[in-house]
Amino acid sequence: MANSTISMSKIRQILRMYSQGRSKLSIATHTGVSRNTVKNYINAFS
Repeated sequence: MANSTISMSKIRQILRMYSQGRSKLSIATHTGVSRNTVKNYINAFS
């Protein structure tokens, strides 16, 4: 679904999981967002 909003808690969850060493694919699968969305948020907050 294009251009849907993601809650701040989900963004924090993505960043927390990434800091724990989880892969982008694993994070995407667990949170229900696309791998590109995970990548974009990680890049934006790094």
